[in-house]
Amino acid sequence: MTGASPIAAWEREPTDLRFTDDATGLPCAMIRHREMRTWCGYIGVLHTHPWHRLAYQTPVKAPSPLINRPVSIHELGAINVFCAAASAKPEQGIWPIDVLVRCHGGITFSDVAYWENEDRASWWFGFDCSHGGDYIPALAANYGLANGVYRDAEYVQHCCAKAAADISLAAKAATRGAAA
Repeated sequence: MTGASPIAAWEREPTDLRFTDDATGLPCAMIRHREMRTWCGYIGVLHTHPWHRLAYQTPVKAPSPLINRPVSIHELGAINVFCAAASAKPEQGIWPIDVLVRCHGGITFSDVAYWENEDRASWWFGFDCSHGGDYIPALAANYGLANGVYRDAEYVQHCCAKAAADISLAAKAATRGAAA
């Protein structure tokens, strides 16, 4: 976000958005973190998805389109990439889920929905916008720390779509593999 004050921008936005990603049909939720007031984005999968009920750090057989592409460290998260070395087996195509999904700062959540009124999917992968370099409304209000870039609803929706595309691609690859 550029120009306007981040405070003015985040105060104008809702605290909860739910939508279906147009390209993949996956349910998405954007929920403000209760304390930090930053956005968290979530992508839901049903029991038919191969990653259903898997922790985001779980090593899985990675579809080649998810590993043979350029990505930014900001899309995977530096900590996720660092920790991947412990469980990745690149020679076998095994990578943890969190380094296969592009979003802001990397996947940092996998579980059932903790928010109310959610019955569209039974397992969710999520990310947050409370990383170094992000504007965090609660830190600005409580401590005067008003640095960083505010990650607005439009940005987070774009990140949800990017993550949904990767999560959907994993399901399609698994389906093709089962049919072979």
